[in-house]
Parts: sequence; C-alpha cells; structure tokens
Amino acid sequence: MSEHNYEFMIGHIKYLHNDFNGAYGLFKKCEKYFLTQYYYRDLLLLYDDLYNMTKDISYKAKQNEIMNKNGRKNIVMIHC
Repeated sequence: MSEHNYEFMIGHIKYLHNDFNGAYGLFKKCEKYFLTQYYYRDLLLLYDDLYNMTKDISYKAKQNEIMNKNGRKNIVMIHC
C-alpha cells in the first residue's frame, strides 16, 4: 500500500475521533493522488468527511461530480 492509503485511513480514524485538524491535513495530502488514480469511491468518503468537518459546500459539489464516474475503489471503509 502507498503512503497515501495509510494517510487516508489514519485521516478517517482521526475524523471519527473528532481530531478534525489532523484529519483535514491528511485528507488534503490524499485528494490529488486519489483523483489521478481514479479512486472515486475513496474520494466520495474523503469528500463526505471533509464536508462534515468544514461545512464547505464545495466538497458536496465535488462528491456530486464524481458520484457516477467509473473508477477504481482503493480502500473499503465501513461506517459502524
């Protein structure tokens, strides 16, 4: 697995533990890589977490933009 995959998983864990500053920094490091690798399903979760942290509607717009694109899934995370 790449460093970005690790950062994404740790960022999501930080998000779940309300460490939004730590999560935000890690997510922003992953975003461009996931876009270039067509990891759209991971980006959907990443953008959802970013929206919930920041309430910035641009993340919802980005989610809607990639919602139906064909791409690869990289990491599968399940919300419990």
